[in-house]
Amino acid sequence: MATTTEQAELTQTVEEHLEALRKRFQDLELEQMRKGEIAARAKLDEAKKAVNQKRTQLESQLRRARKASGNAWDEARQGLENARSELEEAVERAAQSFAGTLEDEDSEEE
Repeated sequence: MATTTEQAELTQTVEEHLEALRKRFQDLELEQMRKGEIAARAKLDEAKKAVNQKRTQLESQLRRARKASGNAWDEARQGLENARSELEEAVERAAQSFAGTLEDEDSEEE
């Protein structure tokens, strides 16, 4: 079980990471928009949906983690870490897609 200080530190760290990922994706988004190509815009739209979904999930986990106490903290912390990892992966996939280095993994996942 974590102390209130540990909870506050972790949620603050995740909030900072969330902001860094938000900024990184915003930079990627601007770069992609500058290309102006139809294919580039399609990639952007797809990536934006995925990143927004994962960001919303992380924000939800952050709210949950801030309220968690006692035994619920361990579960909330794990959910927070998972959501952060998923958002990071979504931003990285967007970067790879925009750079043209993303292999067609979507067909394998479905």
